[in-house]
Amino acid sequence: MQFFRNMFADPSNAFHYTPYKKYWIGSFVAVFGERFRFIASGWLVVQLTNSPAWLGIIALCQALPTIILSIPAGAIADKYDSKKLVYISDFVIAIAHFCIAILTITGLVELWMLIIWSAFVGSIFAISAGGQNVLLPKLISMSAMTSAIAYTSGIWQTSRVIGPAAAGIAVAIIGPGYSLLMTSVGYFIASVAIFAIIVDTSPNKNDNDSSNIISEMKEGASYVFHNKVFLGLTLISFCASTFGTSYMILLPIFASDVLQVGAQGFGAMEAAAGTGAIIGTLIVIKMGPANKIGRTIIGCSALFGFALAIFAFTKLLLLSMIMLLIAGMFQSIYLNYSMTVIQLTVPDALRGRVMSIYTTTYFLISIGGFLSGMLAAATSVPFTIMLFALIVALFAFLIYFILPEVKNIELEK
Repeated sequence: MQFFRNMFADPSNAFHYTPYKKYWIGSFVAVFGERFRFIASGWLVVQLTNSPAWLGIIALCQALPTIILSIPAGAIADKYDSKKLVYISDFVIAIAHFCIAILTITGLVELWMLIIWSAFVGSIFAISAGGQNVLLPKLISMSAMTSAIAYTSGIWQTSRVIGPAAAGIAVAIIGPGYSLLMTSVGYFIASVAIFAIIVDTSPNKNDNDSSNIISEMKEGASYVFHNKVFLGLTLISFCASTFGTSYMILLPIFASDVLQVGAQGFGAMEAAAGTGAIIGTLIVIKMGPANKIGRTIIGCSALFGFALAIFAFTKLLLLSMIMLLIAGMFQSIYLNYSMTVIQLTVPDALRGRVMSIYTTTYFLISIGGFLSGMLAAATSVPFTIMLFALIVALFAFLIYFILPEVKNIELEK
């Protein structure tokens, strides 16, 4: 109990701030709702088509609008009230899930409806994400930014460990329709939690001018490309998402064909990677900003790649789990620190646009999954994971030498 009292009393801890607590609660229920959506919609696609190809198509239908609209959404977030953007977007997503849930429960849902629904939700999610990037710094003092990012990241990592199992049980017991209804409830609660935040979230007066979205997008892109630190961190994230994190797409095949451990082994490996990410998040919370944060980011990115490369050659489930745990830990550390650096150093007037450019790289996993799937079909799953992992490690070394500004990043404690 003393630990929690100290945590809430420490101004450098995000949970010291009531607005962030509400934000965290909203994010928590929305993220766990997303796990239910992922499992339920996938199962629904299988029921409607019995085709693995359609699983990828539906996922792409949601990912592409998010990728395409992320940067315009960031420009919108810089011009308008970020709190309103988030709670309205979450409410719209809740309504969209409610509609598809009712169609599923009543047996009226068809494949074309899922395609339209996925694209619509992906579009609204881009607006919500853009608003969240701008909203977060307004809820805390900058001294608490590292812990705020780590706590928020921890939600995703925790949901990765226990979310799929809980969602899978729910789908098996109550079916995909009622599981999607639970996602709707989660986003509705998130919308209410964000609405309840009491803090000034209006944009800066000099942002709310007559300039158009296109020119503002260009301004944000120009800032990123001319700022070597932001450019380097964005490129690292781009490479890691496209070539590193795409191993997740191949993990079911690795479990069934390489290790021959079936669905239980696949779940164990997913849990190991998620547990490693939680450990990495706890390390960031405990340590705060690293003394040589730039070198830490580059080093952990390279170690993430090397750990995945070793994983590709494992033949025993236990060893596979150990390497995925290590990979997840290093990935979590460099992602948390990268996000911290950008949030602490980006100008407020450009925050939405710059953060949207950076977070767009997170959604490239679908593109990486397509590339890895094609290469694995032509070669083998272990070779593909190994090659893509070494690309991540090599790219980190290239950033170290080509963009020395990244390795020289320093933040005050």
